[in-house]
Amino acid sequence: MRVPVSISRSSVLLAIALVALVVVAVALVRPGADASHAPGAVSLLYIDTDTTGNTATILGTVEDCASISGIGTLLDVDIAIADWPANGDALAGFELLLTYDPAVVHVSVVDYSLLLGSTFLVGEGPDSDGTLRLSAIDFIGFDEASAGVLARVTLESVGAGQSTLSLSSPSAYILTDPGTGSDVPVSQVDNAFVAVDQGCVPGSQPGPTPPPLPPEACSSPTNADGDFFFSDCIESFVGTDPTNACADTSTPNDEADDKWPPDINDDQFINTFDLVPLVGYFLDPVAAYNPRYDLNTDGVISLLDVLPFRPVFHYNCTELFGPDTDGDGQPDSADACPTTFTSWTTPLGDADCDSFLDAIEAFVGTDSTDSCANTASANDEVDDRWPADTDDNQFINTFDVVPFIPALNSVAPGPPYVARLDLNANSAINVFDVVPFIQLLNEACLP
Repeated sequence: MRVPVSISRSSVLLAIALVALVVVAVALVRPGADASHAPGAVSLLYIDTDTTGNTATILGTVEDCASISGIGTLLDVDIAIADWPANGDALAGFELLLTYDPAVVHVSVVDYSLLLGSTFLVGEGPDSDGTLRLSAIDFIGFDEASAGVLARVTLESVGAGQSTLSLSSPSAYILTDPGTGSDVPVSQVDNAFVAVDQGCVPGSQPGPTPPPLPPEACSSPTNADGDFFFSDCIESFVGTDPTNACADTSTPNDEADDKWPPDINDDQFINTFDLVPLVGYFLDPVAAYNPRYDLNTDGVISLLDVLPFRPVFHYNCTELFGPDTDGDGQPDSADACPTTFTSWTTPLGDADCDSFLDAIEAFVGTDSTDSCANTASANDEVDDRWPADTDDNQFINTFDVVPFIPALNSVAPGPPYVARLDLNANSAINVFDVVPFIQLLNEACLP
């Protein structure tokens, strides 16, 4: 079924943001990967106002002061690290705050696809309030351990004057060791300066000395329930049961207390739905602190609290105690298709094993008894089979996400709301309807 779409430039930018959320967890793996961390530090984190000669891993001559003429003029600046400690660690991400004078410049565009590559959970893009949250996690590769450009920020002049550009961090500047949530210290942070319709006057360097990370409340390794690296101390801090590693049922949010710290929705299984509450803190950084989401017990909810999800993602706590006939990571007791291997979740009540409950398929209008289109040609069949396959071509990719853009934040009866895109059947289309794509992106079905 073809869903009519009209796409503007702003819609394309929003699509990029949605796709970034969709692909954050595509390559997350099972427990077992060890991460090593040896002493070392990035000697310099800086802002380069002249991007000439800069690429993802090659840095040109550094300029910390630039002048631009006229209102509406654009200037690219690079956020870069001068080196990388030779300790075997891989770059996993970064979390930075860029402050600037909003009376002089605004942020027009942010390009995160440099040193980290193209797969990450990203922070803000365009910004005009004087503080830009630059955050990203890369869950694929982990081999980008070198000097290079973390992000390229396009500034737009809005008023005469000079603005200092400075970097700070709400948690850790540079993230590494994705399995355990470690960081690489930064020894020095340098400012930059941008002038509009006047000469640029360099200011003092370096910028503020990076403060130490908040201390983690837990250091004892005692772990009574053996739920991987979540110690009794961590569980007491976040409010889960340190004597029980697994929820009693697979029904979300039906028990008074949680058992496994990363199982935020209490359904025995770690997936994207458990990440959504944390993502809310990055979209709304003034949200009230909640220790339930502070998995590294440092008093701050940040990307460091997302990293511990990686080694347990798509892991079911009952796997420790029950059989898994098809070997797909879902125990037979919670698998709608216990003898059919799938790389996605098949909850009980999913007759065609396509990860969507029969009730959801009835709501959106797809066939709950058939998981796959008959042909690989796009939009050539009357009815859809797989709810996420919006263009009906047997393959889930970013083109299946695009129809959500014009309908985003709409409610029934619409338009632009259409039930076909309401993948959680709550009569509203928002980012939560895109979440199911995370485990399905780049997956194909067989008719």
